[in-house]
Amino acid sequence: MKKNAYFIYPLIFFLFFLILNKISKNFLENTKWEKNKKREYVEKVYGKENIDDYLLVLEEQTVSFIYEPFVEIVESQRKGKFISVSAKGNRCNKNNIAKCEEPLGGKNEIWLFGGSTTFGYGVKNNETISAYLENLYGEEKKVINFGSGFYFSTQEKIRFQNLLTDLNPPYAAIFLDGVNELGSFWPINESAYSSSIRNSLNPKAKEKFHFSKWLKKKFINLYIYQLVDEKIFSKDKKKPDLAKEKLASNEQIKKSIKILKENHKQNRAIGSYYNINILNVLQPAPIYKFSYNKTKVPQIFLPNPNNANSINLKKAYKDINNKNLLTDDPLLLNISTLKIDEAMYVDGYHYTPLFNKKIAQEIYTYLINTF
Repeated sequence: MKKNAYFIYPLIFFLFFLILNKISKNFLENTKWEKNKKREYVEKVYGKENIDDYLLVLEEQTVSFIYEPFVEIVESQRKGKFISVSAKGNRCNKNNIAKCEEPLGGKNEIWLFGGSTTFGYGVKNNETISAYLENLYGEEKKVINFGSGFYFSTQEKIRFQNLLTDLNPPYAAIFLDGVNELGSFWPINESAYSSSIRNSLNPKAKEKFHFSKWLKKKFINLYIYQLVDEKIFSKDKKKPDLAKEKLASNEQIKKSIKILKENHKQNRAIGSYYNINILNVLQPAPIYKFSYNKTKVPQIFLPNPNNANSINLKKAYKDINNKNLLTDDPLLLNISTLKIDEAMYVDGYHYTPLFNKKIAQEIYTYLINTF
């Protein structure tokens, strides 16, 4: 009996631990829903009549990527009512469709590149910049949405080149950039995943493995720990000063702007060779100007104007506009100060349907008047 106890008691403890961890997970999820008031948030931002639709949008939006050579990631294939992505990684322009239309190439297509604002986080398929732009063209052009979360201009340029090896050149290619490029400053000209890939291939990084650090990381991911931490210890914690930790120097900002300029220049060179109309767009940026005029987003969900990303982004945009740093680009549409008399953001960074529509109109007007 004593011998059996050596096995039974640990087993009982382990099962009890699993059950307690599961209970903690459920409790945390429920309290987070109450804390964040997700339903009230959706009602406030999108309107009472749209609650169920946009709760589904947020559910279907779950950030999901697959590996893609050279650009590292693309949006994964999805088939939802409001968020659909093809096997090629482009988002559909219509809701509730059986199959997302993939790019074929050719002069009846316009390719749109950018980050999560271009993809359209927080809005339906038919409320993205791409969808509104296609509506403006009617049957004349198909607009292909190659927006992908975390993308910046270097990744977009490479993806553009990759597509040209497989497909015929489009009528036009549009690159909507600024926020990820100038506000994030993970090592300059590196993607959000570069560090993870580097560490996985770096033998020295592998040698630095410490069991105690690994165990600590696993422990703090336990729901039991998170519950205790949130309910008991969180009140005593001091929030780190992110602005001091990651604030970009003037040289870093200058270098990031230079990279953006060079990528614009290379896009134009590729367009010239392949006879593709190129449009580089400096996108509206939160924090810079007018961003949260008439916003319906609760203050708690807006970026802290004093954190590093906010300060970096505002400084970079000010430098570009006050010093005319991109004016030598003949194919630049600067809409960094664009605004509407309605709410412009569904959260701290992503555009409302109405603002997407306004951006699409600006792009359309520029294209038909220029090409």
